[in-house]
Amino acid sequence: LYAKWVANTYTVTFDAQGGNDPSPVSKSVTLDSPYGTLATTTRSGYTFAGWWTEAGGAGTPVSAGTIVTNPVNHALYANWTANDYTVTFDAQGGQTPSPVSKSVTYDTPYGTLATTVRAGYTFAGWWTGVGGAGTLVTVDSVMKSTADQTLYAKWTANSCTVTFDAQGGSDPTPATKSVTLDSPYGTLATTTRAGY
Repeated sequence: LYAKWVANTYTVTFDAQGGNDPSPVSKSVTLDSPYGTLATTTRSGYTFAGWWTEAGGAGTPVSAGTIVTNPVNHALYANWTANDYTVTFDAQGGQTPSPVSKSVTYDTPYGTLATTVRAGYTFAGWWTGVGGAGTLVTVDSVMKSTADQTLYAKWTANSCTVTFDAQGGSDPTPATKSVTLDSPYGTLATTTRAGY
């Protein structure tokens, strides 16, 4: 007489590891048979790298054709690869940035940013919007854009001192004033000169 065996079924639960809720959340599988169709999930800024037997891509990968060998209810864990995006630097009137663009990985710091200069202006950082709008991005800022991105230079116009030379007239009032590059001089000094 020969023993006959019926393979047990077990519940596999899918852990998205930061992704959207898996569809389905769980399924029934049979020992010594293929897993069959596995759950689907997505995660902003990441590419799905399969289901694995342990968190963080540890253990072994599991596909639809993988044979079920774990004789208990168990979980499969999503593995994710962060996407790379191109960040382009717009100097906004400054010299061509160095470099003009760089690759940045989602969810990681931007790292070293481009350099640029502009005569008469002080550089005030790279921003997500034109003219210093949006958010300031530094070397420690974490990349959260899920598409290629442009960063814009912000500039602060330098101030300088204008001195008034009366050319034989009375002492000017005031003798000097501060003015800003690319802005009007504003009210100028007054002076008088006998016979003129």
